[in-house]
Amino acid sequence: MPAEVVATALPDDAGQELAAAVAFARRRRIGPFAVQQPDAPAADRRRQDLGALARAGFSRETAERALDMAPGAADAMLAELRRS
Repeated sequence: MPAEVVATALPDDAGQELAAAVAFARRRRIGPFAVQQPDAPAADRRRQDLGALARAGFSRETAERALDMAPGAADAMLAELRRS
């Protein structure tokens, strides 16, 4: 894939990448937006969520940061994006 295409498709900074990962998490209802499932082990669920973010192209660091966000902080980040 040409470098120009990759550079155009990727966010310019880590903040934009994190915001995109949080938006993805909201759409998929994972991480801070997950519906709690008492019968699903937390470690298995986290592994699945990390896999979904990885397949979407997010780095492990960004994926972990998005999954570890508090629900209120994640909502605030998305609200800020809508205002800009």
